[in-house]
Amino acid sequence: MAIKKILLSCGTGVVTSTLANTRLSKMLDERGYKGLYTTTQYKIAELASKDGMFDVIVHTTTVPSFLTTPRVNALPLVTGIGMEKVADEVIAILWPNGPEA
Repeated sequence: MAIKKILLSCGTGVVTSTLANTRLSKMLDERGYKGLYTTTQYKIAELASKDGMFDVIVHTTTVPSFLTTPRVNALPLVTGIGMEKVADEVIAILWPNGPEA
């Protein structure tokens, strides 16, 4: 099975995307997806040049509407409210048939 590539993005590509990365990775690992994905962090300004290179973009701020890569709003990973929904959305995009499919 191919390793899925997750791009996490915030305004500067550092603080909030690091928090989102930590929280999302923990939830994915706990749900049985450990080792099935990689994460990379970029700032929003770099997203246009990365479009199509990742399986999903998980973002904490507004992203350009012209991007073709599936996107998930990760603001709940920063606020701590509704984090499970973000993990659910990422899993639905990356592994619609479960981790073994």
